[in-house]
Amino acid sequence: MTPEITIQDSNNDIKVRQNANNVELIQDRSRFVLPRQLVRDVFSNKFPSLHHVNLGRIHNSTCSSWATSPSLQSVSILYSTATSTLAILASCPNLHHFQVYTFYTNTKIFTTSAPLNHPLRRLTLWSNYTELTFNDIDNLLLHTPNIEYLYVQTVYRTSFIHLADGLINRLHYLSRFDCYIREMLTTDDRIGDLNSVHRMHPCFYRIHCIKQNDRYRIFATNH
Repeated sequence: MTPEITIQDSNNDIKVRQNANNVELIQDRSRFVLPRQLVRDVFSNKFPSLHHVNLGRIHNSTCSSWATSPSLQSVSILYSTATSTLAILASCPNLHHFQVYTFYTNTKIFTTSAPLNHPLRRLTLWSNYTELTFNDIDNLLLHTPNIEYLYVQTVYRTSFIHLADGLINRLHYLSRFDCYIREMLTTDDRIGDLNSVHRMHPCFYRIHCIKQNDRYRIFATNH
C-alpha cells in the first residue's frame, strides 16, 4: 500500500502520496502553495531515490535555498513565475521531462537571464487562459536548447507561423511538436495557411487547423 502524508491547511486537506520513486500532491485547488520545507527537501536531494514529482504551486522565496537534486528526471508543476521555473531547471541537472501548467495569472511566466543550456529533452507548456507570448516561450527555450519533444497549449495573439519559425530556429534537435493553439487573429490579419506550416519543418506535418472563423484559428495535433 502506498503511504500517504496529509498536510492540513485552513482551506485545504492535502494528501501527498509517495513511494521510493514518486511524490504526487493530491489537491483540488490550484491556488494552494506547497509547504516551503517540503519544496526545499524535494529540490535539495533529501529524497535521493526520487525520480518523479507532481506538485502544485510553490513559493518563490524557497528557491534561493535549494541545493541540487540529481535524481529527479520528471517534474510536473502549476506555475506562474520565471524565478521558480528557472530554479527547477538549475536544481535538476538530469531532468528529462518538465511539465509547466499556468492558471489565471497576469505574471510574466519566463524572463531572460544567463542561459543554462539545460539537457532537458521533453517540455510541456500548458496555459488555457493565460497567453504565452512568443517572448515568454522563447526565453524559456533559450535555457533548454536541447529539447526533442515540445507540447504547447495556449491562446496566441500573433501569427502561428511566427511561432513555428521561432521554434525551429531555436530548437535544432526538435523532432516532435504537438500543440493546441488558438491563434487570435482576424481573417485579414492572418499570415499563411496550413500548407505554409507543413512546409516549414517535418515535425509540423501532423498539425491540423481544426477550427477557424472570422475571429480565430485553432492549430492542433492528435497526440
